[in-house]
Amino acid sequence: MKKISFYIFFLSLFILFPLISNAASLELIATTNNIEPSKNVVITVNAKDFSTKFGSIHFDLKYDASKFNFVSSKALQGNLTEEKTNGIVSITIDSENAMDNGKLYQITLISNSTATTGNSIITIDSTNDCLDQNLTIISVTGSTLTLNHFLSSAVDTLSNLTVSNCELSPKFNPETLNYACKETTLDKVTVTGSVTDSKAKVIGLGVNKLEYGNNNISVIVVAENGNKKKYNINIIRKDIRNDNNSLSNLEVLGYNINFNPDILEYNLIVSKDIEKITVNGNAKESTSIIKGLGELELKNDENTFFITVQAENGSTISYRLNVLKKEEDSISSTLLSSLAFNNIPIKLTEKKTYLIGVASNVESLDLKYETSSNGAQSEVVGNNNLKEGINVVKIIIKAPNIEDTTYTLLVYKESAIKTFDDFKEIKDIDASYFYNSKSYIDNKIPKSFLDLFLNSSSYFKYNIVNECGGLLTSFKFTKDSLTNEDLEIIFSKTNAKYLTYSSNIPKNVLITLYLDTTKDIKIYNFNNGTYNLIDTITPKDGYIEFVSNGSDNYVFSEENLFNEFEKKELTAIRIVIIFIAGIVIGIILYYYFGNYYRKKINLEFIKL
Repeated sequence: MKKISFYIFFLSLFILFPLISNAASLELIATTNNIEPSKNVVITVNAKDFSTKFGSIHFDLKYDASKFNFVSSKALQGNLTEEKTNGIVSITIDSENAMDNGKLYQITLISNSTATTGNSIITIDSTNDCLDQNLTIISVTGSTLTLNHFLSSAVDTLSNLTVSNCELSPKFNPETLNYACKETTLDKVTVTGSVTDSKAKVIGLGVNKLEYGNNNISVIVVAENGNKKKYNINIIRKDIRNDNNSLSNLEVLGYNINFNPDILEYNLIVSKDIEKITVNGNAKESTSIIKGLGELELKNDENTFFITVQAENGSTISYRLNVLKKEEDSISSTLLSSLAFNNIPIKLTEKKTYLIGVASNVESLDLKYETSSNGAQSEVVGNNNLKEGINVVKIIIKAPNIEDTTYTLLVYKESAIKTFDDFKEIKDIDASYFYNSKSYIDNKIPKSFLDLFLNSSSYFKYNIVNECGGLLTSFKFTKDSLTNEDLEIIFSKTNAKYLTYSSNIPKNVLITLYLDTTKDIKIYNFNNGTYNLIDTITPKDGYIEFVSNGSDNYVFSEENLFNEFEKKELTAIRIVIIFIAGIVIGIILYYYFGNYYRKKINLEFIKL
């Protein structure tokens, strides 16, 4: 009877309390075990060592609420029900379908911005609140996860920085961000450096290619906490490539364009029936590239072509060729009928060389002119970027089958340093002085002017100009030229050979004089009837320059005045010799013929 009662009791327990199966576990895995303030960490709960599938489970997950805040959560299997209190999340997951080993639940926490360094623990307590599909209780073991809270390094500096073949300026300092290297011809450099904190990363070290011109190399240090610091290195690579982009020759087959490498525009007139022209040319440098040569089609009556030359360094220049197709007409002259610059008319002469002047701020002439014959073409050379001093501007008039005519303008550009206008009290000296080669011109420079100017500047120029401002004569005085008297300048031209000049100009004054010749000029002093050769100068654009030697007169001539003087002396000697010889011969004849006639008279008397 007792045995039957035992079995009934055991069966009742089985019905009332299901059997507990073999133990399983819940495992905690974090995306990182080292957490910075204000950073997220994702913690995954894995079902592990379940021998059978299960239908529901309940467990509590605990964290330190002083160091973490809840962000979000989700079930990775089944349906989630949870309750959250301070640092405890009570989790229930069930499913109509059986759940298995693997990722079960995921929670995202954020570290507080005020979290201190040290460890914090995430735990899941062991639980028996888990049933399999047969409603058998599964014993589940919890787990513990330790996380480390730390403050990441903010150090974002370099401890050293070097560039190959370069001395950084200024000298490297971790807190100095901008550096420069001296100009180099290298095509690459190697940048090396080390971070101050081993936890930081650096970007930009290694070999850097250098382009011609300015190069900026950046080295960026990224600290552990994400802070960034950029070091800048400026390196200028000198462009040693050839910059010559000129042509050595340019020709149009069958035509003469009078090519000059410095002239960039050409005008060509061809017959109406010409359909094509052939343009050939060569660059001054073999490394240059030319575009626009070859056979060119004349599609219109007026055609424009550009021949472009690119130098090795990439700089370019273009030569413009204007081709006009027209019927042959009766162009009979390449002369100008009128000419003016900056609205100032120029009186045309047969010599076709004119002296004019412009102010220091004038970069080019405003030229206006008309040709004598309609259809004649013109070309202006040298009328760009006028420099201080003498400039040569040429106007070339062209026509088919007629010789070109060139008009030359010798343009004197005033100095921009100081002018007479700067001295209001002596403004009247800033007048035009005229030099007439057929008459005497008397110019006086008062000592007071010299003293005033030379005490104000290092030198003083006294110019004699024509009615168009063209330079005839210039005297450049320095502080060594100070004198105790007024200076007088007298020019005279008494014949075609000699130009005489007298003055009391002191030594070491630079004198510029226009003589309108290309022949060598001999400069003499003439004292006591003797010519003394000082210098022989080849004019440039009709001008000569020489330094005064303190003499009170000079003679300028294309001739050798020694020969002229010797000829005059020889002629005088010959006259004297002939005169004396005549006297001697007269005396001899007198005595000879006188004795003869006396004897003859005596004989006649005897005969009588």
